Amino acid sequence: MRVLAPGGEDVGVLELIAAARAWHRHVEVALAPPGPDDLRGGRALRQQCQILADRAPNITLAQVPGWAEVAGWLADAAAVIIPCRRPASSMTALEALSQGTPVIAYNTGILSDLLLPLQHGSRRLLADVMHGPNALLFLTDGLLADLASYRAACQAAYWRVQDLRPARVAQLFCSALP
Repeated sequence: MRVLAPGGEDVGVLELIAAARAWHRHVEVALAPPGPDDLRGGRALRQQCQILADRAPNITLAQVPGWAEVAGWLADAAAVIIPCRRPASSMTALEALSQGTPVIAYNTGILSDLLLPLQHGSRRLLADVMHGPNALLFLTDGLLADLASYRAACQAAYWRVQDLRPARVAQLFCSALP
């Protein structure tokens, strides 16, 4: 399982790591580098995550792969969990979906807009923030336990992103011009 989180001070990743310590699956956590205005918060978050990961044999704190390796890294994941409790960028989700990798996240902001169309199947991909990180783990377990739903989620993920490719967006924009 791969978990991607922003490098800033979002405690969602800390909560998820704490919850995943008792989980039966291996979790690989990668923190995006902090923004230019948040160097201290990013370092502190990485240190806190490392302390929690060191105490759990099923959790690894990994380096974010380089730009050229991101697609393959995400494609190799069974699922990607994005634990941000507040609205966050959807770039990681878009990249994972484009590889056919299901994304599990909280029902917040643009991520809910991106993942909501994939909810029509029997397995949910969005958790309510009030239910916390165990809801993300529960949804992931449910998805991975049902091979038919997992396969459908992978295919739906890939096709969902096709409408959002830059070339497709530009084509739609140009077709709307007089």
